[in-house]
Amino acid sequence: MGGALVFKDRGKKTSWLLVKPEDEKDWQLPKGLVYREESSVRAVMRTLGKIAGVRSAIIEEVGRTNSTTTRKGAPLARRIIYYLVQLKGKA
Repeated sequence: MGGALVFKDRGKKTSWLLVKPEDEKDWQLPKGLVYREESSVRAVMRTLGKIAGVRSAIIEEVGRTNSTTTRKGAPLARRIIYYLVQLKGKA
């Protein structure tokens, strides 16, 4: 998976983007699946355009996490690569 810490400079203030997926109860950092033949960077850019409707520029990789989720009742390991992303405007 690819995830993003998305910010926008507003003069002396910085805003951060959180999303709330329909099937989740909590706000979270945007993230999406990496498809075959796709890089985690491309997955982040695609996801931000799709779920948040924004254009952005990746600054740098900022971290990686490993976690476990369930899929069809079975545990599934996943790695999320997070990027620092600057918001450029609406898609």
